[in-house]
Amino acid sequence: MTKSKLFYTIALALLGVGLVYSEAFTQGRGAAAPAPAHKVGLIDIEEVFTNYEKFKILQEDLKVEAEQSSQTVQRMVKQLKQTEQKLKSPTLKKGSAEYIDLEATFVKQKAALDADVKNKERDFMRSRAKVFKTVHEEVQEMVQAFAQKKGYTLIIRFRRPKFDVDDPRAVAMDLNSLVIYHRDADDITDVIAKALNRVYADSKRDSNVRPAGGRAPARTRQPAAPRRRQN
Repeated sequence: MTKSKLFYTIALALLGVGLVYSEAFTQGRGAAAPAPAHKVGLIDIEEVFTNYEKFKILQEDLKVEAEQSSQTVQRMVKQLKQTEQKLKSPTLKKGSAEYIDLEATFVKQKAALDADVKNKERDFMRSRAKVFKTVHEEVQEMVQAFAQKKGYTLIIRFRRPKFDVDDPRAVAMDLNSLVIYHRDADDITDVIAKALNRVYADSKRDSNVRPAGGRAPARTRQPAAPRRRQN
């Protein structure tokens, strides 16, 4: 046998051994760690917020806060208009001491009104942002717990089709949706909303029954009646 033939024979033998070893190694690894199956879910956050009872109540609280602020501003505007009417009175002479005092009062009232409106707008926006942040965090926690329990590997936010022909913006959003097709079972929106409402109802019931410390109030024991001695 020549040297060249001997070299090719040894090379082919080594290649065959390598292929057998690689196939066995791959099969062993695949059997030990199979790839997990993906499970994707969809959720309409806007729908969850709309159907969450806690969010509705917090929205009502914001509305009350806005109405109270509006009443305060209206009183200040009324006082400002009254001062303005006095300044425009034909019996009041410009440049007089009374006119100068009223003018100074008008300037102070106007400055106080502007500052109060800005402060109330800022406070309202902060309260509104806090409400949305709180509810959004609760939704995220519920989605995470549900996904881990049911084996979801990915939850995607989407918008349920509305197709409101009277709202061109809504129609455009529906047409530009990233989700083209999905099964009804993939949409977990209603499941999450119901779970949030159930937890919220339980928390309200517990807060009405239990004191602040979380323990049931201690019962006062009545002293036992003394036993009569038998003769």
